[in-house]
Amino acid sequence: MKNKVDLMFISEPNRKICSKECWFMDKRGDVAVKVCSRTIELEGIKLYNGYICVSLPKLKIYATYIPPNVTMQRFKESADAVFEKAAQQPQASIILGDLNSKSEIWGSPRADLRGEHIEGWLSQLRWGAANSGKHTFERAALGATSTSPSDQKEPCGVYVVCMLMSEHVLFRSSVLIDEFR
Repeated sequence: MKNKVDLMFISEPNRKICSKECWFMDKRGDVAVKVCSRTIELEGIKLYNGYICVSLPKLKIYATYIPPNVTMQRFKESADAVFEKAAQQPQASIILGDLNSKSEIWGSPRADLRGEHIEGWLSQLRWGAANSGKHTFERAALGATSTSPSDQKEPCGVYVVCMLMSEHVLFRSSVLIDEFR
């Protein structure tokens, strides 16, 4: 399973390519997911405004994108929508994507208001950020993967690739499915 990818997520997807290549896109077309494995056990994929929920047995993966040019109020509404869903099962949820926010927690030199809002959610849920501290955007903020405490172990199970398009850098993440069985 070393180089196998089961799920791929993209922020800011090319809508033409995604529609031709069987990607699932959220209702706004801001984030997309592709199921790459025929052996992965899916319970469902739900499409929302600005995020997608992929349900696996005992694990929900939320992929989101929040544009950098939205107001702080709209940012909070978007972040709150996905974090409130994940908070329903915080031990069995992961949020990944491009939140266009800055925080020392995920390697930025300082936090901005958006990052502070996400920090509040992470604290409330007792989650951490799984970023390595490397920028996913060459000039600005980081993409983030928020994780529950139970997935901080050795990788096995489902492999996820999260791709942030345009001037972003590709990064790969492992999701620990065996922990949830």
